[in-house]
Amino acid sequence: MKKYGLNKFICFVLCFMTVLSLCLSLCACDEKDSENEETDGSANDGSETENIENEDDKIPKIYIEASDITREEYSDARVIIADRERSEQDLKFDGVKIKIRGNSTSSGEKKPYNIKFNKKIPLLGLGSGKKWCLLANLFDKTLLRNKLVYDFARDIGMDYVSGCGYADVYLNGKLLGNYLVCEPAEAGSTRIDIDENLNEFVFEFEPYENYSNPVYFRTPLYNILLGYRDPEYPTEAQKEFVNDFFGKAEYALATLDEKAIAEYFDIDSFVDSYIVNELFKNVDYQTSSTRFYIKNGKLFAGPVWDFDLSAGNTDHSYYKDYHNNH
Repeated sequence: MKKYGLNKFICFVLCFMTVLSLCLSLCACDEKDSENEETDGSANDGSETENIENEDDKIPKIYIEASDITREEYSDARVIIADRERSEQDLKFDGVKIKIRGNSTSSGEKKPYNIKFNKKIPLLGLGSGKKWCLLANLFDKTLLRNKLVYDFARDIGMDYVSGCGYADVYLNGKLLGNYLVCEPAEAGSTRIDIDENLNEFVFEFEPYENYSNPVYFRTPLYNILLGYRDPEYPTEAQKEFVNDFFGKAEYALATLDEKAIAEYFDIDSFVDSYIVNELFKNVDYQTSSTRFYIKNGKLFAGPVWDFDLSAGNTDHSYYKDYHNNH
């Protein structure tokens, strides 16, 4: 088993210093904005505007042309990607599919989206894939939490953490805002590397039935509700295997059989997952957006996902122990 010593302490310190520096930067920006408001109307030689435009060119942009986008079904779309850091030419894609993604965030004004290309493409220098998530970070006004946590999880050695990067997203010519473009936390050769033909699966913790995944089950002993992420529609033989697997795994936990526990669970991944979610005070942990997968005959925790309601960004009257006043 891994030793959680100096290396992880260093990662924690670096993470803390990153958050602190970002907060200080935001405060400095607020002060500068106030000074600019007081001196509004002063002479400007145009260099400031030019600098802003140059900086804006460095931000990748995704232009989407589509109509009648819903949460239930994919709609046809055309996508243009302008990423001047990596290409002088715009990348244009026809035959793209788009739909609204998410649960609570899907009802907000700034919608999150899933987009599917008809071939694998690398977005923003990330791994190649057909499907990509455009996270609106609607509930996180800093737009930082998801990116910060994914980077931290990757730095401490967690597997299959989604690669991501920022981009400004336009829909039919209208700027929707800045989005976090992410690899989805699902099966794929450059994502969660499982083989469905070898009885390997990705699951998601569900708060109630019919919440997020069309096929779900309850574990035999502890009655934990899990949805099938991959495959989305398992065969009866696969369902039988999963039920038998969890029966034996939960029995090992109930009888405190350490040898059997180590046989059915990848303990290191559960320790890492617990550290990340507790460190960032993620209110969705073990409520929703919590993923597990079976690979090589063991159950793994992760990859981590969905941290917009973390690090104190919660309703103070409901999540009292997780609010930033604590």
